[in-house]
Amino acid sequence: MSRIIAIFTFLLNFPASADTWLQFGEELECPDALKLKGGNYRIYNDCYGFDPKEPIIESGNIEFDNDYFYFFNRKVNQPSFLQNGAQSQKLKILLRNKHELNLQKGTRVFIFKRIKLPN
Repeated sequence: MSRIIAIFTFLLNFPASADTWLQFGEELECPDALKLKGGNYRIYNDCYGFDPKEPIIESGNIEFDNDYFYFFNRKVNQPSFLQNGAQSQKLKILLRNKHELNLQKGTRVFIFKRIKLPN
């Protein structure tokens, strides 16, 4: 129950005008949250961020097409699901709809669910 309250409190910090996706997986204790707004992205993590009020662990630019998400001009503060600190990352889109986003890098699959935030 305390984990659910912590995640909900964490998500209240996001602006409602952006698409926000929360990472899901059985073994994830502290999931990353991916916020997309225009050509920019931010990755948040309440457990690993330096600032508890705005726990941004990575930011940069993003482009995507039907097959791939391209993360570039990355500013990495702490490791995220994207892992290494290369200036750009390319992840294959396995599934993208209004409720779920599945991305693949090598053999790893990252599952995200869209979250609706209060206005």
